[in-house]
Amino acid sequence: MQSGYYAYEALAPFSEALTEAIDCDFPVHIALGSDREGSLSSTDLEKTLALIQGKASASLTIVSYSNALYHPKTLHITRSDGSVTAVIGSGNLTLPGLGRNVEAAVIMDSREGDDADTLQEIAAATERWRTLTEQSIFAIQSQGDIDTLLLEGIIRKPEPPAQRTGGTTSAPRSQKLGTRPAIWTPARRARALHPVLDAVPAPAPVHTYVTPLRWCKRLLSSDAQQVQTNTNPTGKLRLSQAHHDIDHRTFFRRDFFAGLDWQTQTRNGRQVEEAISDFDVAISGVSLGKLPLQIDHAPHREAGQNNVPTVLSWGSDLGERLRMTSYINDWVVIERDTHGDFALTIQTDKPAWAP
Repeated sequence: MQSGYYAYEALAPFSEALTEAIDCDFPVHIALGSDREGSLSSTDLEKTLALIQGKASASLTIVSYSNALYHPKTLHITRSDGSVTAVIGSGNLTLPGLGRNVEAAVIMDSREGDDADTLQEIAAATERWRTLTEQSIFAIQSQGDIDTLLLEGIIRKPEPPAQRTGGTTSAPRSQKLGTRPAIWTPARRARALHPVLDAVPAPAPVHTYVTPLRWCKRLLSSDAQQVQTNTNPTGKLRLSQAHHDIDHRTFFRRDFFAGLDWQTQTRNGRQVEEAISDFDVAISGVSLGKLPLQIDHAPHREAGQNNVPTVLSWGSDLGERLRMTSYINDWVVIERDTHGDFALTIQTDKPAWAP
């Protein structure tokens, strides 16, 4: 099976069947996606690892590209009698994807006379991920592998459950959860405002910059501009949460860079805010002087999935240095002093104050 988004609660009802298959040494291979800001929860990953850990016939693979979203949804099952079925559709391996959303899928089955070669191609395309050794593909065999992905920001720790306010509602007795009446039409309802996507950017206040700010992040291959052959570097540094106690969706626009002269541009029909500021730049203790760097902020990038809406462009000079020399696993530090001046440093050692 493979899925772009995943939650263990969707797989839990099938855990007994999976465990039985794994105990019988039948092959069980799971490939899951996680964007660079951790759409995948460490807890979900730990529970899934517990099903397959130590079994040579089972594998768990995480795919996390910096310049693309891993987004397939495929199940391929070989039954004990040798017949085969496959489901390829729009539903992720999540509770909404398997039961709450309106999704679409194609189901193929050898029992119905569907083409055996096509079914085998589906199996091969799904299973190939566990055989690859690219930088963006991670085999999960132990808790240590999960801890490493957490450290690198590829997966995330789950957020605490939101506190309920007010009463709860239940489904009508005549309609059980997971079913709809024979003639069903979606109910019209008022669209709820999204706290980030629909937020109106507050006007930049006049700042005195009494409090200095700082942020850091370990450079992965995408941020360090070291990418696979035939892949273009992004030229960007994603200003993510990176384990800091901030809301990265708003912190950089409304706090860290709030006092800059932000200009609104339209790109591909979407509004993007841009600002430019000089940074004192140093790499490995060598000063490069002041360099103008651009920051972009676009709330639509968050897409309701906790993605990164704010990026810093490395620029031509600094970007070329990163492409020529690998700084993967070094630390990038951005600071703003009490005068509102910015500094950017790339260093080998993790800052003592880093989370």
